[in-house]
Amino acid sequence: MNQVPWGKFALMSAGIVGVGYATMKATVPNEQQMYDALAPDHKRRVDAIRAQAQQAEARKRVMASDPDVDKPRWADAPNPTSNTK
Repeated sequence: MNQVPWGKFALMSAGIVGVGYATMKATVPNEQQMYDALAPDHKRRVDAIRAQAQQAEARKRVMASDPDVDKPRWADAPNPTSNTK
């Protein structure tokens, strides 16, 4: 039975992954470079989508900070000054 040269296999695998990672870093643009390369109408659309995302995030923060999040909105708190005897 032949033995597998695990050391050589691991070294070659790491080399292949390293070359692939270096190629990716050299060829794939970052987010700002991609945005700068867009046509003006596409930039407007991206800006609109980003604005919608910011509004949604703001709504999430408001909802998360609400102490009565488990109660339905139509359920009013009892009036502490009312006297029901």
